[in-house]
Amino acid sequence: MTIFHNPMKFAGLKEMSSAKNSKLSQLLSFIIEKGIVVLLVATPLAFGSVDVWASSLMEIGIFIVLTAWFIKGLLCGKLIVETSWALYLLCALIALTALQLLPLPDAILSVISPNRLKIDGVFLDKAEGAWSSISIYRHATLTELQKLLSYAALFVVITSHYRSKEQVMVLVRTVLSMGVFIAVFAVVQKLAWNGKLYWFYPLPTGVESDATHVWGPYLNHNHFAGYMEMSIMLALGLFLYRSTNLRLMPGISLKRAIARLLSSGKLLTLVLPAVAVIVMSAVLFLSLSRGGIAGLTGAALIFTIMVFRRKSLKKRSAIMAIFTLLAVILIISSSWSRIEERFMEVGEVDKVKRFELWPNTMDIVKDYPLVGTGLGTFKNIYPYYQEGDSTLFFAYAENDYIESVTDLGIVGGLLIIVMGGLYIRSIVVRWRMRRDSFAKCLGAGALASTATILIHNFSDFNLRIPSNAMLFVVVAALTYSIIFNLRGRRAKGERGGL
Repeated sequence: MTIFHNPMKFAGLKEMSSAKNSKLSQLLSFIIEKGIVVLLVATPLAFGSVDVWASSLMEIGIFIVLTAWFIKGLLCGKLIVETSWALYLLCALIALTALQLLPLPDAILSVISPNRLKIDGVFLDKAEGAWSSISIYRHATLTELQKLLSYAALFVVITSHYRSKEQVMVLVRTVLSMGVFIAVFAVVQKLAWNGKLYWFYPLPTGVESDATHVWGPYLNHNHFAGYMEMSIMLALGLFLYRSTNLRLMPGISLKRAIARLLSSGKLLTLVLPAVAVIVMSAVLFLSLSRGGIAGLTGAALIFTIMVFRRKSLKKRSAIMAIFTLLAVILIISSSWSRIEERFMEVGEVDKVKRFELWPNTMDIVKDYPLVGTGLGTFKNIYPYYQEGDSTLFFAYAENDYIESVTDLGIVGGLLIIVMGGLYIRSIVVRWRMRRDSFAKCLGAGALASTATILIHNFSDFNLRIPSNAMLFVVVAALTYSIIFNLRGRRAKGERGGL
């Protein structure tokens, strides 16, 4: 954790900064917290925020939140920034992307990206002596850099500002409410389909509502599934936490135990996240997203392992096992034949084009190994390497990891791997030291939530969808805040920070 003190000393500032509950401080906190809630609600509803207008509004909203956080820090006399090696590496990744935008002389470019000059010779009428950038299309890279900066800003604000259980629960409830709403809306829209998204917005040419298209506000079922996955695992963590609050007295009948639970109101707090998990999981399976189903399965396994690693959580393993079994039976029995048919398509080349896409993509890595072709430029470079059916257009590599290497090279790929590895390792190490049930349960659910999208992205590009990328950042930042920032029972010698 780094604290930047405000050296300004003018009349009235000291009194204002010392008044923690002043109206201005409260207003700024309101802007920060409600602003993030608005972003969580608006970004998925705006078709995943893939359009320029929607992603621009998202970036503006994050900038407003960041400004409010910065001003509040100045008024309080200090800015608290939760620093870590993972954050430093994120800054290095941003710096690499910025470097890709800089015009460089041919002498330097020929060393770090020699094939970049060939692109100029083939596609551009480059003036003699003119400098070129590493990025083959600077506008696309600049657009992605703006998103990357906004995600980093949001991560810093959440990890630095959210320090209470109440603050965290507001975001958790928002994510779960949106997940359930989008799941229900997806089904209702399918049943009452009139050919338009939201029943009034025209679809792109050639897109129709079927098994793989138009799920809720998302045109692609994989991106809908990506949003569901993260919400489901967060709900599962909340369900586990609620179950730890149940205290059944030994020696009393089941009927009396249920009556006591109903009268206490605790059963309802357990039922709500359980219903959320079942509803979202059922609709996810109905979407027939192979990557989504695989990601959710893998994350559930990680969550289970984490639960069984803690003795205090093992006591609730029976409740978790019964609930999971019921959920699986309900969900699988309703759609197994369709799911089986969907997975059988993996062997049908005509239906799955990823297997011919990835070998061609690796040729890009071979030609631009060090620093890539520029963040966000895959759709610009891939047609030059495409083989097979030339009528197909691929805007993404259908694998976030491969595309990260084509865009950012081996240097960027290593930065991402090390950054993710350090973050996960530090979270897990600190999680194992926490004794507070809220931190243990929600921490496990939040970490599994981030894991599910990381698994899914071996066959998709959810982190290229702004609403899903933003949710991923929010959940990752919440994981940090839950594990490091929240007060509670701590193990001896435990400290905050990564």
